Amino acid sequence: MWWSVIAGCQTDPAPPEAGYRPDVVACPGGPSCPDATGPLEAGAGRASIVPACFETWTDTDVNAEYSPSTDSFADCGCNRVCGDGDAGDGDGVFQASWIAGFGSGRAATGVREGDGLWARALVLRQGSTAVGIVVLDLVGWFYDDALATRARVAEDLPELDHLVVLSTHVHQGPDTMGLWGPYIGASGVDPAYLAQVREAVAVAVGEAWTNAEPAELALGSVEVDAANLISDTRDPGVVDSRLNVAAFTATDDGAMLATLVNFGNHPETRGSDNTLFTSDFVHALRETVEGGVDWGNGSPQAGVGGTTLYLNAAVGGMMTSLHAPVVDPNGTQWPDSSWEKTDAEGKILGGYALEALAAATPAPGGLKVGAQSLRLPVVNRGLQAMQLMGVITRATYDWDASKPITDENQPTIASEVDVLQIGPLQILGVPGELLPEVLVGYDGATLDPENPNPPDLSLAPPPPYWRDLATSEPFWVMGLANDEIGYLIPPFEFELHPSAPYIFEAEGDHYEETNSLGPDTVPLLTEAIAPLISWVSP
Repeated sequence: MWWSVIAGCQTDPAPPEAGYRPDVVACPGGPSCPDATGPLEAGAGRASIVPACFETWTDTDVNAEYSPSTDSFADCGCNRVCGDGDAGDGDGVFQASWIAGFGSGRAATGVREGDGLWARALVLRQGSTAVGIVVLDLVGWFYDDALATRARVAEDLPELDHLVVLSTHVHQGPDTMGLWGPYIGASGVDPAYLAQVREAVAVAVGEAWTNAEPAELALGSVEVDAANLISDTRDPGVVDSRLNVAAFTATDDGAMLATLVNFGNHPETRGSDNTLFTSDFVHALRETVEGGVDWGNGSPQAGVGGTTLYLNAAVGGMMTSLHAPVVDPNGTQWPDSSWEKTDAEGKILGGYALEALAAATPAPGGLKVGAQSLRLPVVNRGLQAMQLMGVITRATYDWDASKPITDENQPTIASEVDVLQIGPLQILGVPGELLPEVLVGYDGATLDPENPNPPDLSLAPPPPYWRDLATSEPFWVMGLANDEIGYLIPPFEFELHPSAPYIFEAEGDHYEETNSLGPDTVPLLTEAIAPLISWVSP
Protein backbone atom coordinates (compact mmCIF):
# COMPACT_ATOMS: atom_id res chain seq x y z
CA MET A 1 0.00 0.00 0.00
CA TRP A 2 1.11 3.53 -0.74
CA TRP A 3 0.36 4.62 2.80
CA SER A 4 1.01 2.33 5.73
CA VAL A 5 -1.18 2.43 8.82
CA ILE A 6 0.20 0.85 11.97
CA ALA A 7 -1.68 1.12 15.27
CA GLY A 8 -3.41 4.27 14.07
CA CYS A 9 -0.19 6.07 13.16
CA GLN A 10 0.76 6.93 9.61
CA THR A 11 4.23 6.36 8.23
CA ASP A 12 5.89 8.33 5.47
CA PRO A 13 4.35 7.78 2.03
CA ALA A 14 6.12 5.86 -0.72
CA PRO A 15 5.43 5.89 -4.47
CA PRO A 16 2.34 4.00 -5.70
CA GLU A 17 2.70 0.56 -7.13
CA ALA A 18 3.59 0.50 -10.80
CA GLY A 19 0.56 0.28 -13.05
CA TYR A 20 -1.93 1.61 -10.48
CA ARG A 21 -5.03 3.02 -12.11
CA PRO A 22 -8.29 4.01 -10.37
CA ASP A 23 -11.03 1.45 -10.96
CA VAL A 24 -14.19 3.61 -11.12
CA VAL A 25 -13.00 6.27 -13.55
CA ALA A 26 -9.62 7.42 -14.84
CA CYS A 27 -9.80 10.40 -17.20
CA PRO A 28 -8.15 11.41 -19.39
CA GLY A 29 -6.66 8.22 -20.75
CA GLY A 30 -9.72 5.99 -20.60
CA PRO A 31 -11.66 4.56 -23.55
CA SER A 32 -14.28 7.33 -23.44
CA CYS A 33 -11.84 10.10 -22.52
CA PRO A 34 -8.55 9.68 -24.36
CA ASP A 35 -7.57 13.33 -23.95
CA ALA A 36 -8.23 16.60 -22.12
CA THR A 37 -6.99 19.11 -24.65
CA GLY A 38 -8.22 22.51 -25.74
CA PRO A 39 -10.15 25.09 -23.74
CA LEU A 40 -11.90 24.30 -20.48
CA GLU A 41 -15.69 24.60 -20.72
CA ALA A 42 -18.04 25.10 -17.79
CA GLY A 43 -21.79 25.24 -17.35
CA ALA A 44 -24.25 25.24 -14.46
CA GLY A 45 -27.81 24.12 -13.89
CA ARG A 46 -30.29 23.63 -11.10
CA ALA A 47 -33.57 21.88 -10.30
CA SER A 48 -35.85 21.85 -7.26
CA ILE A 49 -35.86 18.73 -5.08
CA VAL A 50 -38.71 19.78 -2.78
CA PRO A 51 -40.84 16.63 -2.46
CA ALA A 52 -43.60 16.50 -5.05
CA CYS A 53 -45.95 14.80 -2.58
CA PHE A 54 -46.51 15.58 1.08
CA GLU A 55 -49.40 16.72 3.26
CA THR A 56 -49.23 19.30 6.00
CA TRP A 57 -50.35 18.93 9.61
CA THR A 58 -51.17 20.86 12.78
CA ASP A 59 -48.65 20.61 15.63
CA THR A 60 -51.20 20.76 18.45
CA ASP A 61 -48.71 20.21 21.27
CA VAL A 62 -46.04 22.38 19.60
CA ASN A 63 -43.20 19.87 19.90
CA ALA A 64 -42.34 19.51 16.18
CA GLU A 65 -43.15 15.77 16.36
CA TYR A 66 -46.21 14.37 14.65
CA SER A 67 -48.31 12.14 16.91
CA PRO A 68 -51.53 10.59 15.57
CA SER A 69 -53.05 10.76 19.05
CA THR A 70 -52.61 14.50 19.54
CA ASP A 71 -51.98 16.06 16.13
CA SER A 72 -54.12 16.26 12.99
CA PHE A 73 -53.18 16.30 9.32
CA ALA A 74 -54.85 18.09 6.44
CA ASP A 75 -55.99 15.25 4.18
CA CYS A 76 -55.62 17.32 1.02
CA GLY A 77 -53.33 15.16 -1.11
CA CYS A 78 -49.85 15.57 -2.53
CA ASN A 79 -50.27 19.23 -3.53
CA ARG A 80 -51.88 20.25 -0.21
CA VAL A 81 -54.97 21.66 -1.98
CA CYS A 82 -58.17 20.14 -0.63
CA GLY A 83 -60.94 18.95 -2.88
CA ASP A 84 -59.16 19.00 -6.23
CA GLY A 85 -58.84 15.23 -6.55
CA ASP A 86 -55.06 15.24 -6.33
CA ALA A 87 -53.36 11.96 -5.37
CA GLY A 88 -54.14 11.14 -1.74
CA ASP A 89 -56.83 13.83 -1.42
CA GLY A 90 -59.33 12.67 1.20
CA ASP A 91 -58.00 9.14 1.45
CA GLY A 92 -57.53 9.21 5.23
CA VAL A 93 -53.82 8.42 4.95
CA PHE A 94 -51.18 10.92 6.08
CA GLN A 95 -48.83 11.48 3.13
CA ALA A 96 -45.95 12.55 5.38
CA SER A 97 -42.46 13.63 4.41
CA TRP A 98 -40.18 13.03 7.39
CA ILE A 99 -37.44 15.59 7.98
CA ALA A 100 -33.94 14.20 8.57
CA GLY A 101 -31.17 15.26 10.88
CA PHE A 102 -32.35 15.44 14.47
CA GLY A 103 -34.97 13.15 16.07
CA SER A 104 -37.72 10.96 14.67
CA GLY A 105 -41.30 12.04 13.98
CA ARG A 106 -40.57 15.48 12.50
CA ALA A 107 -42.97 15.67 9.57
CA ALA A 108 -42.78 18.62 7.20
CA THR A 109 -45.55 21.22 7.30
CA GLY A 110 -44.39 23.18 4.25
CA VAL A 111 -41.54 24.98 2.53
CA ARG A 112 -39.99 28.16 3.83
CA GLU A 113 -41.00 31.01 1.53
CA GLY A 114 -38.26 32.03 -0.90
CA ASP A 115 -36.09 29.11 0.17
CA GLY A 116 -36.31 25.46 -0.83
CA LEU A 117 -34.16 22.43 -1.62
CA TRP A 118 -32.06 22.14 -4.75
CA ALA A 119 -29.92 19.99 -6.96
CA ARG A 120 -27.21 22.33 -8.29
CA ALA A 121 -24.88 21.07 -10.97
CA LEU A 122 -21.59 22.06 -12.59
CA VAL A 123 -20.33 20.39 -15.76
CA LEU A 124 -16.68 20.73 -16.82
CA ARG A 125 -15.48 19.64 -20.26
CA GLN A 126 -12.07 19.63 -21.87
CA GLY A 127 -11.34 17.68 -25.01
CA SER A 128 -13.03 14.30 -24.64
CA THR A 129 -13.07 14.46 -20.81
CA ALA A 130 -16.32 15.53 -19.14
CA VAL A 131 -17.03 15.65 -15.40
CA GLY A 132 -20.08 16.72 -13.43
CA ILE A 133 -20.56 17.80 -9.83
CA VAL A 134 -24.06 17.90 -8.40
CA VAL A 135 -24.82 19.14 -4.88
CA LEU A 136 -28.04 18.05 -3.18
CA ASP A 137 -29.69 19.86 -0.27
CA LEU A 138 -30.02 16.59 1.61
CA VAL A 139 -28.66 15.02 4.81
CA GLY A 140 -26.93 12.30 2.81
CA TRP A 141 -27.10 10.16 -0.32
CA PHE A 142 -25.95 6.54 -0.08
CA TYR A 143 -23.47 5.09 -2.57
CA ASP A 144 -26.15 2.82 -4.03
CA ASP A 145 -28.22 5.92 -4.73
CA ALA A 146 -25.21 7.73 -6.21
CA LEU A 147 -24.68 4.83 -8.61
CA ALA A 148 -28.37 4.84 -9.54
CA THR A 149 -28.19 8.60 -10.07
CA ARG A 150 -25.20 8.23 -12.38
CA ALA A 151 -27.05 5.56 -14.34
CA ARG A 152 -30.06 7.87 -14.75
CA VAL A 153 -27.89 10.76 -15.94
CA ALA A 154 -26.05 8.44 -18.34
CA GLU A 155 -29.36 7.71 -20.09
CA ASP A 156 -29.41 11.34 -21.26
CA LEU A 157 -25.68 12.11 -21.29
CA PRO A 158 -23.55 9.07 -22.09
CA GLU A 159 -20.77 11.55 -22.93
CA LEU A 160 -20.38 12.45 -19.24
CA ASP A 161 -17.42 10.42 -17.96
CA HIS A 162 -18.06 10.86 -14.24
CA LEU A 163 -20.56 12.45 -11.88
CA VAL A 164 -19.71 13.35 -8.27
CA VAL A 165 -22.86 13.47 -6.12
CA LEU A 166 -22.53 15.54 -2.95
CA SER A 167 -24.87 16.33 -0.07
CA THR A 168 -24.80 19.58 1.86
CA HIS A 169 -25.79 17.53 4.96
CA VAL A 170 -28.68 19.90 5.67
CA HIS A 171 -30.79 18.85 8.65
CA GLN A 172 -34.00 20.33 7.24
CA GLY A 173 -34.70 18.15 4.19
CA PRO A 174 -36.40 14.77 3.65
CA ASP A 175 -35.08 11.55 5.15
CA THR A 176 -33.04 9.83 2.44
CA MET A 177 -31.22 7.36 4.70
CA GLY A 178 -33.98 5.77 6.80
CA LEU A 179 -32.99 7.00 10.25
CA TRP A 180 -35.61 9.72 10.80
CA GLY A 181 -39.03 8.16 10.18
CA PRO A 182 -42.23 8.44 12.22
CA TYR A 183 -40.60 6.70 15.20
CA ILE A 184 -37.28 5.08 16.10
CA GLY A 185 -36.89 1.89 14.12
CA ALA A 186 -39.14 2.99 11.23
CA SER A 187 -37.64 4.27 8.01
CA GLY A 188 -38.61 7.71 6.75
CA VAL A 189 -37.49 7.06 3.17
CA ASP A 190 -39.99 7.43 0.35
CA PRO A 191 -38.75 5.51 -2.72
CA ALA A 192 -40.79 7.80 -4.96
CA TYR A 193 -38.87 10.75 -3.59
CA LEU A 194 -35.52 9.08 -4.30
CA ALA A 195 -36.67 8.63 -7.89
CA GLN A 196 -37.74 12.28 -7.98
CA VAL A 197 -34.27 13.37 -6.90
CA ARG A 198 -32.63 11.25 -9.59
CA GLU A 199 -34.84 12.89 -12.21
CA ALA A 200 -34.04 16.35 -10.85
CA VAL A 201 -30.31 15.61 -11.02
CA ALA A 202 -30.72 14.57 -14.65
CA VAL A 203 -32.45 17.88 -15.35
CA ALA A 204 -29.82 19.95 -13.52
CA VAL A 205 -26.86 18.16 -15.11
CA GLY A 206 -28.53 18.30 -18.53
CA GLU A 207 -29.02 22.05 -18.15
CA ALA A 208 -25.39 22.46 -17.10
CA TRP A 209 -24.26 20.44 -20.12
CA THR A 210 -26.32 22.61 -22.48
CA ASN A 211 -25.04 25.80 -20.85
CA ALA A 212 -21.35 24.83 -20.94
CA GLU A 213 -19.10 27.26 -22.77
CA PRO A 214 -15.40 28.19 -22.79
CA ALA A 215 -14.51 29.40 -19.32
CA GLU A 216 -11.74 30.97 -17.26
CA LEU A 217 -10.86 29.74 -13.78
CA ALA A 218 -9.95 31.85 -10.74
CA LEU A 219 -9.17 30.56 -7.25
CA GLY A 220 -9.20 32.17 -3.84
CA SER A 221 -9.48 31.55 -0.12
CA VAL A 222 -9.96 33.46 3.12
CA GLU A 223 -9.67 32.69 6.82
CA VAL A 224 -13.00 33.16 8.59
CA ASP A 225 -13.69 34.05 12.21
CA ALA A 226 -14.48 30.44 13.05
CA ALA A 227 -15.18 31.17 16.72
CA ASN A 228 -18.13 33.30 15.62
CA LEU A 229 -19.59 30.78 13.18
CA ILE A 230 -18.68 27.31 14.47
CA SER A 231 -19.13 25.59 17.81
CA ASP A 232 -16.68 22.68 18.08
CA THR A 233 -18.47 20.32 20.44
CA ARG A 234 -15.89 17.51 20.64
CA ASP A 235 -12.35 17.40 22.00
CA PRO A 236 -9.79 17.97 20.72
CA GLY A 237 -10.82 21.38 19.49
CA VAL A 238 -9.60 21.52 15.88
CA VAL A 239 -11.32 23.70 13.27
CA ASP A 240 -10.41 24.20 9.63
CA SER A 241 -11.20 27.90 9.28
CA ARG A 242 -10.34 28.19 5.60
CA LEU A 243 -13.13 29.07 3.17
CA ASN A 244 -12.25 28.34 -0.46
CA VAL A 245 -13.76 29.58 -3.71
CA ALA A 246 -13.45 28.72 -7.38
CA ALA A 247 -14.98 30.99 -10.01
CA PHE A 248 -15.79 29.94 -13.58
CA THR A 249 -16.41 32.92 -15.84
CA ALA A 250 -17.30 33.03 -19.52
CA THR A 251 -14.28 33.57 -21.75
CA ASP A 252 -16.14 35.82 -24.17
CA ASP A 253 -17.73 38.35 -21.79
CA GLY A 254 -16.49 37.57 -18.26
CA ALA A 255 -19.97 36.71 -16.94
CA MET A 256 -20.04 34.45 -13.91
CA LEU A 257 -21.09 30.93 -14.85
CA ALA A 258 -20.62 29.12 -11.54
CA THR A 259 -19.00 29.60 -8.15
CA LEU A 260 -17.86 26.78 -5.87
CA VAL A 261 -17.74 27.61 -2.15
CA ASN A 262 -15.94 25.09 0.06
CA PHE A 263 -16.26 25.25 3.86
CA GLY A 264 -16.94 22.85 6.72
CA ASN A 265 -19.97 23.36 8.97
CA HIS A 266 -23.20 21.51 9.75
CA PRO A 267 -26.22 23.18 8.07
CA GLU A 268 -28.40 22.71 11.15
CA THR A 269 -28.63 26.29 12.42
CA ARG A 270 -32.43 26.40 12.39
CA GLY A 271 -32.56 23.57 14.91
CA SER A 272 -34.87 20.67 15.69
CA ASP A 273 -38.10 22.63 16.27
CA ASN A 274 -38.44 23.56 12.60
CA THR A 275 -40.95 21.77 10.33
CA LEU A 276 -40.43 23.74 7.11
CA PHE A 277 -38.18 22.47 4.33
CA THR A 278 -35.18 24.77 4.01
CA SER A 279 -31.57 24.55 2.90
CA ASP A 280 -30.65 26.23 6.21
CA PHE A 281 -27.70 28.70 6.13
CA VAL A 282 -26.69 27.40 2.69
CA HIS A 283 -29.68 29.26 1.24
CA ALA A 284 -28.51 32.67 2.48
CA LEU A 285 -24.90 31.87 1.55
CA ARG A 286 -25.84 31.15 -2.07
CA GLU A 287 -28.18 34.14 -2.26
CA THR A 288 -25.41 36.38 -0.94
CA VAL A 289 -22.77 35.17 -3.39
CA GLU A 290 -25.14 35.51 -6.32
CA GLY A 291 -27.02 38.66 -5.31
CA GLY A 292 -24.86 40.45 -2.73
CA VAL A 293 -25.50 41.59 0.83
CA ASP A 294 -26.13 44.93 2.51
CA TRP A 295 -26.06 45.05 6.31
CA GLY A 296 -26.99 48.73 6.27
CA ASN A 297 -23.61 49.71 7.68
CA GLY A 298 -22.32 51.53 4.64
CA SER A 299 -20.29 48.62 3.27
CA PRO A 300 -22.52 46.65 0.90
CA GLN A 301 -21.03 43.82 -1.12
CA ALA A 302 -22.21 43.23 -4.68
CA GLY A 303 -23.07 39.71 -5.81
CA VAL A 304 -21.37 38.01 -8.74
CA GLY A 305 -24.38 36.31 -10.34
CA GLY A 306 -24.22 32.85 -11.85
CA THR A 307 -25.00 29.66 -9.92
CA THR A 308 -23.38 28.94 -6.56
CA LEU A 309 -22.64 25.41 -5.34
CA TYR A 310 -21.80 24.83 -1.67
CA LEU A 311 -19.31 21.99 -1.15
CA ASN A 312 -19.29 21.02 2.50
CA ALA A 313 -15.84 20.13 3.83
CA ALA A 314 -14.66 18.65 7.17
CA VAL A 315 -17.83 18.86 9.27
CA GLY A 316 -17.24 16.09 11.81
CA GLY A 317 -16.25 16.17 15.41
CA MET A 318 -18.37 18.40 15.56
CA MET A 319 -18.51 21.48 13.40
CA THR A 320 -21.89 23.11 14.07
CA SER A 321 -23.39 26.58 14.11
CA LEU A 322 -26.10 25.49 16.57
CA HIS A 323 -24.45 27.06 19.61
CA ALA A 324 -22.00 29.42 17.91
CA PRO A 325 -22.43 33.13 18.69
CA VAL A 326 -23.03 34.29 15.06
CA VAL A 327 -22.69 38.01 15.70
CA ASP A 328 -23.47 39.92 12.50
CA PRO A 329 -21.47 42.97 11.25
CA ASN A 330 -23.86 45.28 13.12
CA GLY A 331 -23.05 43.60 16.43
CA THR A 332 -26.37 41.74 16.67
CA GLN A 333 -26.36 38.26 18.12
CA TRP A 334 -29.43 36.29 17.18
CA PRO A 335 -31.10 33.57 19.33
CA ASP A 336 -30.24 29.92 18.72
CA SER A 337 -32.52 28.00 16.34
CA SER A 338 -33.96 31.18 14.81
CA TRP A 339 -34.42 32.12 11.17
CA GLU A 340 -32.48 35.32 11.84
CA LYS A 341 -29.46 33.40 13.08
CA THR A 342 -29.72 30.94 10.19
CA ASP A 343 -29.72 33.75 7.64
CA ALA A 344 -26.98 35.68 9.44
CA GLU A 345 -24.70 32.60 9.35
CA GLY A 346 -25.24 32.25 5.61
CA LYS A 347 -24.85 35.94 4.84
CA ILE A 348 -21.63 36.20 6.84
CA LEU A 349 -20.17 33.16 5.08
CA GLY A 350 -21.39 34.51 1.75
CA GLY A 351 -19.64 37.79 2.51
CA TYR A 352 -16.41 35.91 3.16
CA ALA A 353 -16.87 34.11 -0.15
CA LEU A 354 -17.32 37.43 -1.96
CA GLU A 355 -14.17 38.71 -0.27
CA ALA A 356 -12.27 35.65 -1.50
CA LEU A 357 -13.70 36.04 -5.00
CA ALA A 358 -12.63 39.68 -5.16
CA ALA A 359 -9.04 38.62 -4.46
CA ALA A 360 -9.11 35.40 -6.52
CA THR A 361 -6.26 34.86 -8.97
CA PRO A 362 -6.56 33.39 -12.49
CA ALA A 363 -5.40 29.80 -12.96
CA PRO A 364 -4.98 27.45 -15.92
CA GLY A 365 -7.82 25.00 -16.37
CA GLY A 366 -6.53 21.48 -17.07
CA LEU A 367 -9.00 18.70 -16.19
CA LYS A 368 -8.39 15.24 -14.74
CA VAL A 369 -10.45 12.92 -12.53
CA GLY A 370 -9.94 9.59 -10.79
CA ALA A 371 -12.23 7.59 -8.52
CA GLN A 372 -11.42 4.47 -6.52
CA SER A 373 -13.91 2.03 -5.00
CA LEU A 374 -13.35 0.25 -1.69
CA ARG A 375 -15.10 -1.98 0.84
CA LEU A 376 -15.55 -0.83 4.43
CA PRO A 377 -16.52 -3.09 7.36
CA VAL A 378 -19.67 -2.22 9.28
CA VAL A 379 -18.53 -2.82 12.87
CA ASN A 380 -21.17 -0.57 14.44
CA ARG A 381 -23.76 -2.82 16.13
CA GLY A 382 -26.46 -0.18 15.91
CA LEU A 383 -26.03 0.22 12.17
CA GLN A 384 -25.94 -3.56 11.78
CA ALA A 385 -29.30 -3.76 13.57
CA MET A 386 -30.78 -0.98 11.45
CA GLN A 387 -29.70 -2.84 8.32
CA LEU A 388 -31.22 -6.12 9.55
CA MET A 389 -34.49 -4.34 10.45
CA GLY A 390 -34.72 -2.79 7.00
CA VAL A 391 -34.45 0.77 8.34
CA ILE A 392 -31.24 1.24 6.36
CA THR A 393 -31.42 -0.34 2.92
CA ARG A 394 -28.16 -0.57 1.03
CA ALA A 395 -26.17 -3.45 -0.41
CA THR A 396 -23.83 -5.35 1.92
CA TYR A 397 -21.01 -7.74 1.03
CA ASP A 398 -18.51 -10.27 2.37
CA TRP A 399 -20.75 -12.02 4.87
CA ASP A 400 -23.25 -14.87 5.13
CA ALA A 401 -26.66 -13.28 5.69
CA SER A 402 -28.12 -16.66 6.74
CA LYS A 403 -25.94 -16.63 9.85
CA PRO A 404 -25.69 -14.24 12.81
CA ILE A 405 -23.30 -11.31 12.52
CA THR A 406 -20.09 -11.97 14.43
CA ASP A 407 -16.53 -10.68 14.30
CA GLU A 408 -15.86 -13.44 11.78
CA ASN A 409 -19.10 -12.87 9.80
CA GLN A 410 -19.27 -9.13 9.44
CA PRO A 411 -20.85 -7.19 6.56
CA THR A 412 -19.03 -4.63 4.49
CA ILE A 413 -20.39 -1.87 2.30
CA ALA A 414 -19.07 -0.50 -0.97
CA SER A 415 -18.06 3.14 -1.18
CA GLU A 416 -15.76 5.44 -3.13
CA VAL A 417 -13.16 8.21 -2.95
CA ASP A 418 -12.65 10.75 -5.73
CA VAL A 419 -9.98 13.23 -6.72
CA LEU A 420 -10.78 15.99 -9.19
CA GLN A 421 -7.95 18.07 -10.64
CA ILE A 422 -8.93 21.41 -12.19
CA GLY A 423 -5.76 23.22 -13.14
CA PRO A 424 -3.78 23.58 -9.90
CA LEU A 425 -6.91 22.91 -7.79
CA GLN A 426 -7.01 19.44 -6.27
CA ILE A 427 -10.31 18.34 -4.71
CA LEU A 428 -10.60 15.18 -2.63
CA GLY A 429 -14.07 13.68 -2.26
CA VAL A 430 -14.66 11.55 0.84
CA PRO A 431 -17.84 9.63 1.71
CA GLY A 432 -18.74 10.96 5.15
CA GLU A 433 -18.28 13.54 7.89
CA LEU A 434 -14.55 14.05 8.28
CA LEU A 435 -13.07 15.21 11.58
CA PRO A 436 -10.85 18.22 10.74
CA GLU A 437 -7.79 16.82 12.52
CA VAL A 438 -7.59 14.02 9.94
CA LEU A 439 -7.20 16.74 7.34
CA VAL A 440 -5.06 19.38 9.06
CA GLY A 441 -3.53 17.71 12.13
CA TYR A 442 -3.32 18.78 15.76
CA ASP A 443 -1.39 22.06 15.79
CA GLY A 444 -3.22 24.41 18.13
CA ALA A 445 -5.63 21.68 19.32
CA THR A 446 -7.45 22.58 22.53
CA LEU A 447 -9.11 20.54 25.28
CA ASP A 448 -12.17 21.46 27.34
CA PRO A 449 -11.00 21.69 30.98
CA GLU A 450 -14.44 20.42 32.05
CA ASN A 451 -14.17 17.26 29.95
CA PRO A 452 -13.98 14.29 32.37
CA ASN A 453 -12.44 12.04 29.72
CA PRO A 454 -10.34 14.07 27.26
CA PRO A 455 -8.28 12.41 24.52
CA ASP A 456 -4.58 11.94 25.19
CA LEU A 457 -2.98 14.17 22.56
CA SER A 458 0.38 12.51 23.14
CA LEU A 459 -1.09 9.57 21.21
CA ALA A 460 -2.10 11.69 18.23
CA PRO A 461 -0.54 10.52 14.96
CA PRO A 462 2.28 12.67 13.60
CA PRO A 463 2.24 14.22 10.12
CA PRO A 464 1.65 13.73 7.28
CA TYR A 465 -2.11 14.35 7.40
CA TRP A 466 -4.50 14.28 4.46
CA ARG A 467 -3.75 17.86 3.44
CA ASP A 468 -0.05 16.93 3.38
CA LEU A 469 -0.84 14.38 0.68
CA ALA A 470 -1.69 17.15 -1.77
CA THR A 471 0.45 17.21 -4.89
CA SER A 472 -0.75 20.68 -5.92
CA GLU A 473 -2.35 23.68 -4.29
CA PRO A 474 -4.97 24.67 -3.41
CA PHE A 475 -6.22 21.41 -1.92
CA TRP A 476 -9.86 21.03 -0.89
CA VAL A 477 -11.88 18.28 0.73
CA MET A 478 -15.52 17.83 -0.16
CA GLY A 479 -17.32 15.72 2.41
CA LEU A 480 -20.38 13.50 1.95
CA ALA A 481 -19.23 12.77 -1.60
CA ASN A 482 -21.12 9.90 -3.26
CA ASP A 483 -22.06 8.44 0.12
CA GLU A 484 -22.81 9.14 3.78
CA ILE A 485 -21.09 6.61 6.03
CA GLY A 486 -21.13 8.74 9.18
CA TYR A 487 -18.24 10.24 11.10
CA LEU A 488 -14.63 9.65 10.04
CA ILE A 489 -12.71 9.45 13.33
CA PRO A 490 -8.95 9.01 13.91
CA PRO A 491 -8.35 5.60 15.53
CA PHE A 492 -6.58 6.99 18.59
CA GLU A 493 -9.67 9.09 19.40
CA PHE A 494 -12.10 6.24 18.90
CA GLU A 495 -13.68 5.31 22.25
CA LEU A 496 -16.73 3.17 22.91
CA HIS A 497 -19.15 2.81 25.79
CA PRO A 498 -17.83 -0.05 27.98
CA SER A 499 -21.09 -2.05 28.17
CA ALA A 500 -23.20 -0.85 25.22
CA PRO A 501 -20.75 0.07 22.44
CA TYR A 502 -22.23 2.03 19.53
CA ILE A 503 -25.60 2.18 21.31
CA PHE A 504 -24.58 4.67 23.99
CA GLU A 505 -21.67 7.07 23.81
CA ALA A 506 -18.59 6.85 26.02
CA GLU A 507 -17.97 9.49 28.64
CA GLY A 508 -16.45 12.70 27.36
CA ASP A 509 -18.14 13.66 24.05
CA HIS A 510 -18.03 10.46 22.02
CA TYR A 511 -21.35 10.80 20.21
CA GLU A 512 -19.65 10.49 16.84
CA GLU A 513 -18.66 6.86 17.44
CA THR A 514 -22.34 5.89 17.66
CA ASN A 515 -22.75 7.18 14.11
CA SER A 516 -19.62 5.76 12.51
CA LEU A 517 -18.81 2.46 10.81
CA GLY A 518 -15.89 1.62 13.10
CA PRO A 519 -12.27 2.45 13.98
CA ASP A 520 -10.79 1.02 10.75
CA THR A 521 -12.62 3.44 8.45
CA VAL A 522 -10.10 6.30 8.39
CA PRO A 523 -7.05 4.01 7.85
CA LEU A 524 -8.83 2.18 5.02
CA LEU A 525 -9.84 5.45 3.39
CA THR A 526 -6.28 6.70 3.70
CA GLU A 527 -4.96 3.63 1.92
CA ALA A 528 -7.35 4.30 -0.97
CA ILE A 529 -6.81 8.06 -1.11
CA ALA A 530 -3.02 8.25 -1.19
CA PRO A 531 -2.36 6.42 -4.49
CA LEU A 532 -5.39 8.11 -6.05
CA ILE A 533 -3.98 11.57 -5.33
CA SER A 534 -0.64 10.47 -6.75
CA TRP A 535 -2.30 9.20 -9.94
CA VAL A 536 -4.28 12.40 -10.47
CA SER A 537 -1.23 14.53 -9.69
CA PRO A 538 -0.70 17.07 -12.49
